Amino acid sequence: MNNNHNLEKLYDAGWDHYESGEKSKAFTLWKEAADLGYTKAQHIVGFCCYWGIGTKKDKSLALGWYQKAAEKDYPQSICYLAEYYEHGVAEIERNTEEAVRLWKKAAELGDKEAPFILGNLYYEGFYVSQDKKEAVLWYRMSAQRLNQKAIKKMRELGEWIFSDNENDEWFGISYRDHPIILLPEE
Repeated sequence: MNNNHNLEKLYDAGWDHYESGEKSKAFTLWKEAADLGYTKAQHIVGFCCYWGIGTKKDKSLALGWYQKAAEKDYPQSICYLAEYYEHGVAEIERNTEEAVRLWKKAAELGDKEAPFILGNLYYEGFYVSQDKKEAVLWYRMSAQRLNQKAIKKMRELGEWIFSDNENDEWFGISYRDHPIILLPEE
């Protein structure tokens, strides 16, 4: 077995313990995998440190783990770093321009929440110039990644999630494959 497979098994074992209520044991296993460089584990260890799951709450320590995973282009960690910059958490000074830059990077790397956040920012004109057309582009990206909040927002705006051309596909998803997302809410 290769090392990455062993780290993935360690990471998965952490989830098994978490799901059975053994949060400290889960954290210990995730931390072991994170210390050995497993990116998903680095992210989850950051999350645990931030919220105090299976360990004491420590936003500065969480930041370090998010940064390690973000250096490997892990989109969710990049998104969390953006929130650090948005609010000025731990030793990070508030910098909304950097937050927007990081959300864009996370979106480009495939995160489904980051484009929704960017859609909200452009729609309302927070930290960026208000641009509802740009907002729809970001909402659409998030909706195409099956983010339910973005799908709902696109419905509210009366916008197509994909396009009116039934042959169009983005991100490998066709509305023919997922027709449920085109149905109106009841």
